[in-house]
Amino acid sequence: MSFCARKLDLCIYGITIRLVEETDAPFIVGLRNAPGLSKYISESASTNYDQVKWIKEYKQRESLGKEYYFVVEDRLSNTLGTIRLYNLSNNRTEVGSWVFMKNAPSGAAIKAYIFCTQIAFEMLECRSSLLNVRKKNIRVLRFHLSFNPKIIDEDEQDLYFELDKDDFYKRAFELLSFYGFEYQSLD
Repeated sequence: MSFCARKLDLCIYGITIRLVEETDAPFIVGLRNAPGLSKYISESASTNYDQVKWIKEYKQRESLGKEYYFVVEDRLSNTLGTIRLYNLSNNRTEVGSWVFMKNAPSGAAIKAYIFCTQIAFEMLECRSSLLNVRKKNIRVLRFHLSFNPKIIDEDEQDLYFELDKDDFYKRAFELLSFYGFEYQSLD
């Protein structure tokens, strides 16, 4: 199935996900370089110029259906964070660049992860998602382990997981219920 960016004009679970634009560069630079938030993520552009350059290169990958980088907003269009689907191939994708402002509403990052992973499974027809988590990032590690993913590799710094569609939905339904939402299909 081809992915249509216009389908992302959705607001479910109290959040909206939209594709990153060059004008988002200052937000991304500030978010990814914020003390405390950048502790467990890969290094990224430290200037707006460098981030705009990266976004332009990303937009080429987006146009080829290889990657989708999202900005997450609340119902009032307040920007909360980012999340990305990348390395799309063989009915799999990787989920990353999952960073949210410290003052984002409770559960916003979790709902965005569910929403983004639904895009992978329901719109991009992926059967599994891959992710890596820093071993020292205990809170995020616990979150991902609650989905019962398969550990496929590890190194000194990271654990690498593969999460299949069925295990994702089992846990996603529970989490959505906890936050007072019912599952909504993107189809």
